[in-house]
Amino acid sequence: MKTETTPHADDLQVLRATRAALPATQLRVEELMARDFVSLPAWFSAAQAGKILRQTGKSYALFGGDRLATAAELEAGGAKGAASCARPLGPAVAIDASPHQVWSFLEKNRLDRVPVVLGRVLVGIVTREALAELLSTGSTLRLAA
Repeated sequence: MKTETTPHADDLQVLRATRAALPATQLRVEELMARDFVSLPAWFSAAQAGKILRQTGKSYALFGGDRLATAAELEAGGAKGAASCARPLGPAVAIDASPHQVWSFLEKNRLDRVPVVLGRVLVGIVTREALAELLSTGSTLRLAA
């Protein structure tokens, strides 16, 4: 029986095949990023979009390919348009960035989350909390204050 791969899986296979093998101890942003987002039309109300996030178990909603909202941001929006509750994606990091690079990027731009892209396609989101959790688990990463 032939199994079909998803476009996401194909992109990651191509990326992994084209880069040199990294040492086992070196983490990549790919291992930290959240992939739980869903793309929704901008005309949805915040309440509708929030309901879809709850039903699907996703944390983020993407509107128009350039705006992102969390479930909490949508719940606060009520009857407003969902896209008006979303924040622009802003600057992004590449999927092969190191956690050090992401932390520097978050600090430099004073962000709480950053989109992760493969080319021009959003593949995940890294939050400041994910990096902080990595540090609290005794990782070998040392981040500058």
